[in-house]
Amino acid sequence: MLGFPSIVIVFFSLLVVSQLILSYTKFGLYVYAIGGDRQAAERMGIDVAKVRLGTLVISGVFAGVAGLVTLGRLGSAVPTMGAGLLLPPIAAVILGGADLFGGSGNMIGTLVGVLILGVLQNGLNLLGVDPAGQLVAQGVVLMLAVLANVAGRD
Repeated sequence: MLGFPSIVIVFFSLLVVSQLILSYTKFGLYVYAIGGDRQAAERMGIDVAKVRLGTLVISGVFAGVAGLVTLGRLGSAVPTMGAGLLLPPIAAVILGGADLFGGSGNMIGTLVGVLILGVLQNGLNLLGVDPAGQLVAQGVVLMLAVLANVAGRD
């Protein structure tokens, strides 16, 4: 569609939907409130269990979409296919400015984090660094982002 791969279109569609939900709905406000302080959110009358269940459902739907996109791209599926792919998304979210302790962050920041990691991985590929070295580099970037996040709280 319009010369873009379908995976890019799906990614940006989910990004926009997520940002709209987080920015313009009560549910998004509740997610931020619960992430900031769960007990305070409960005291304010937010049904924490329901919001947490909703976030898990949304996460499951997004994981299903990711699985379908991967299936379409690779032509096969294995239940453990993404088992080693937990570090990059966490690193992207933290690099994008989300607080490790909850209550802040947005999808645009996550997009910036994804782009930073993509440029890093592409650069390391061009330099001929093996996948293990790339994982180490991502881990170092994640550690630096976590240190900056924790140091910024003080």
